[in-house]
Amino acid sequence: MKKIVKNINLIMCLLACLFVVSACTDDNELGKNNQSFGYFQLKIRKAQSKGITAGSELENLKDAKKVQVDLLIDNRQITQTLNLLSVSDEAAEFGLTSESMQLLTGKYTLTAYRIFGEYIEGSTEGDKAPVLQEGEPDELTYFEVAEQQMTTVTLDVVAQLRGKLSLIIGKDFSNIQPARAGGYNPDDFNYNNIASIQVDMKAGLSGPTREYVFKTWRARNDYFFHTDTISLRENNYTVNQVRLLDKNQKLIMVIDQPSAIKIQNQVHEIDTVSIDMPLTPAFKDYIALYNIWKKMDGENWYWNGMGNKEGANWMFKYSDGTPRPMDLWGSQPGISVNPNGRVTSINLGAFNPKGMVPDEIGQLTELQSLYLGNHSDAAQIDPSQGTIVLDKFTLEQQGVDIFANRMDIAKERTRLKYRTKASSLDFKSSSETSFKYAKPYYEHDHTGYSSRITGISPEIAKCKQLSMLSIANNLVKDLPETMDQLENLTDLELYNLEMKEIPAVVTRLKGLIAFNFSKIKGLDKAKFMSSMEKFCDSPSKNTLQLIYLNENLLTELPSNIGNLVNLGLFDVSSNRISTLPMFGKEVSLVQCLLNDNLITSIPDNWFVTDDLEKLLADNNKITSFPNLFSAKSRFQVEEVSLEGNLISKFADTFKGVNIETLNLNSNKLTQLPVEFSKTESTVNFLRVSNNEIDSIPPASIEKFRSLSALEIMGNHLKYVPSNFNVESMPYLDGLDLSYNHFERFPYDVLYCPLAQLRISNQFDRQTGKKTLKEWPANIDKQPTLRVLDVHGNDIRNVLNFPVMLNYLDIHGNPNISITVPYDIFREMLEGTFKLLFDEDQDVKFQN
Repeated sequence: MKKIVKNINLIMCLLACLFVVSACTDDNELGKNNQSFGYFQLKIRKAQSKGITAGSELENLKDAKKVQVDLLIDNRQITQTLNLLSVSDEAAEFGLTSESMQLLTGKYTLTAYRIFGEYIEGSTEGDKAPVLQEGEPDELTYFEVAEQQMTTVTLDVVAQLRGKLSLIIGKDFSNIQPARAGGYNPDDFNYNNIASIQVDMKAGLSGPTREYVFKTWRARNDYFFHTDTISLRENNYTVNQVRLLDKNQKLIMVIDQPSAIKIQNQVHEIDTVSIDMPLTPAFKDYIALYNIWKKMDGENWYWNGMGNKEGANWMFKYSDGTPRPMDLWGSQPGISVNPNGRVTSINLGAFNPKGMVPDEIGQLTELQSLYLGNHSDAAQIDPSQGTIVLDKFTLEQQGVDIFANRMDIAKERTRLKYRTKASSLDFKSSSETSFKYAKPYYEHDHTGYSSRITGISPEIAKCKQLSMLSIANNLVKDLPETMDQLENLTDLELYNLEMKEIPAVVTRLKGLIAFNFSKIKGLDKAKFMSSMEKFCDSPSKNTLQLIYLNENLLTELPSNIGNLVNLGLFDVSSNRISTLPMFGKEVSLVQCLLNDNLITSIPDNWFVTDDLEKLLADNNKITSFPNLFSAKSRFQVEEVSLEGNLISKFADTFKGVNIETLNLNSNKLTQLPVEFSKTESTVNFLRVSNNEIDSIPPASIEKFRSLSALEIMGNHLKYVPSNFNVESMPYLDGLDLSYNHFERFPYDVLYCPLAQLRISNQFDRQTGKKTLKEWPANIDKQPTLRVLDVHGNDIRNVLNFPVMLNYLDIHGNPNISITVPYDIFREMLEGTFKLLFDEDQDVKFQN
């Protein structure tokens, strides 16, 4: 032990009691008139006095509650009992003070004393305070009491001299070596788990060995543990053994290093227990990290990812060149450790490392996630939110279980990556949630960076706990054949690499759940198809749930893809696929993503499932609306989007759909489809903007009672049918007829319970002239309407201001004349009414 001795000067706040007492003497003698008085007070301190005549040595001064003194003056004895005072039990060990006593002036001798303990009520010997010690001062004690002055006398009593001891639990890395067994498991050692220590000490040369227990504590950001303080008798002590225990009193280390401690009276001794840090599995991990860093050009690493300061690097030495303690080597950017200090997650890709991932990777036997590439799905939401990024490593560090929430994170990814242009009707899916996993990020996106990793050591097979392996944006061209020994590998990402086919070892993996094989350069079509067929018949065919095959220039898919019976998410967007193989009846897709291909048709009953939530097939060559279900499902699909296709008709076998949001924007429809009404389909929000629609047949809405919102912008409509009313569409809440060719206001739409009506920018496509000049009469009588958008027209006079609205857009009507009521102006100031208009328009505000 290394000694640190610290003297603590206690400033005692003693209570001064001016309690007048009478001595045990003749009142007539001491109470004579014209006598002068002073005051006497006793201070008691520890000493190894020999004047005891009865009682014994006091163990602690705090046990002394009263003192009785015998005083002599002019051969007359005075006996008086005084209370003993201290500010605390701890302060008592540094001395006690009696209450004050009034005495006649004169010269006195203190001849004897008696120390009393706590008053005992109802004892067998009668109510009394026990005598703990009585005796005479070692030397005759003389003192003089002066008139109206306080005289203080010091009395040494026989009491045990004591000091204090506390410990600091230090760390010594100078001789690190494999931990030695000694009644404990070396693998259990973790400095951070120390909750208490047991110390075996012997007082003097012949005293018995006793066990002392210390509790530990550590201040925030403190590197060392400290212990509480115990009181010990003054002596020389020998420490024989120190045992470290965790909060469950489990032994985690034994230290057999005899050392000496000297305890002195009223001295606080602070010693350091130096732990020869053992080479635990955690430290082996940290040494492996150092070697990986050294062999992969670590000195030139530069962090370019999320969650850490840009330019950060691993640190094994401080800036002044002194070594950084090894137990801190696991605290590095891009590293996560478990409570035992074992490395569980590494993000190397964000550093732009160089070369082969070395053999030391196999020493990280608790590794669960390994990221060998800087790849994150990102999307710009709006300037105020910055860029929304789904970064699995960052989510891990934020405490998200990326394995248990795998499908939820995938759905969030889909929503961010493939969101269609928002509708002006602001229709929100009932199943849409806030960004539960996606996190705002206000710096630049890093998806385009590449690392210089060229390969992976076969020793990775020793990482038996590895569940997530991401290899992205680097120079890896093949995988080690030993990877088929990774029986816990469930998530594999191979992104933006150069490969001719799916590596053979992948087709031998037994428990894959998620596989991302996207943006692969140099794929050989024949080899890929062969490897994909093997993959669909691999040992993982019954466990696979998510597959991404984006941006691979694929023209076809294997016919045996239906073997993946548990597939829930299938994403083949941004390829050149023209035909789709059948999935079969056993596959229950939740999300199917086919955007940006060359697909001409979706086969009838392509997959049969009640689990489908989202089907996206935008920007293909589909000409006929598919028969997605064998019959109208009782389970509602969240979203089907076929935007940007060539759809002009429906399949002859169409039996209806049950869809929350159906997007048919930018197709070739010439009228609002009658098929939905004929089959009594359920569609809550229908988007058919930017088609070639010039009519809404009465039959198209006759039995289309489920419709809540209809967006039909950018077509050639001039009128709506007379049955466009609450009887046909009792739930129609939002209607957008903007960018059509209405010359008169379609009053029939007002017979629906609309909350939003948008009929902006009506014009003649041949001449480009604005066609709508009429302000809708009695619009102010619509009880449900809250949003009215008529901007970009040529409306003239506004006769009745619609005061029931919350939102009115009239800008772009150059000839408009409108008077805004005072109450609306006040609501505008309060922020409860929004009016959009141009500065040069004739807009008047009432006083």
